[in-house]
Amino acid sequence: MKVEYVKRVKKFLEDIDETTSYRLQYAIENKLALDPDKYALPLRGLFKGFYKFRIGDYRAIFSINGNTILLVVLIAQRKNVYDKFKSLF
Repeated sequence: MKVEYVKRVKKFLEDIDETTSYRLQYAIENKLALDPDKYALPLRGLFKGFYKFRIGDYRAIFSINGNTILLVVLIAQRKNVYDKFKSLF
């Protein structure tokens, strides 16, 4: 499955330390993208239609468009990821 990152996620990955950035991208592109049914958990309520994927202390919020594109819309620390996601709406 092809992975795309929105602009704010690309900037976030550039701004954090290189090791963490690599670890997050590796997990998304080499685990989640290859088997989203195994790793993706659907969100409910206001966030219906989006999925979450836990990567250590971080959580990636993304959507799936058919069988070809996985669009990562937010990566943030687990403790405040949903507050940041709410602010996007």
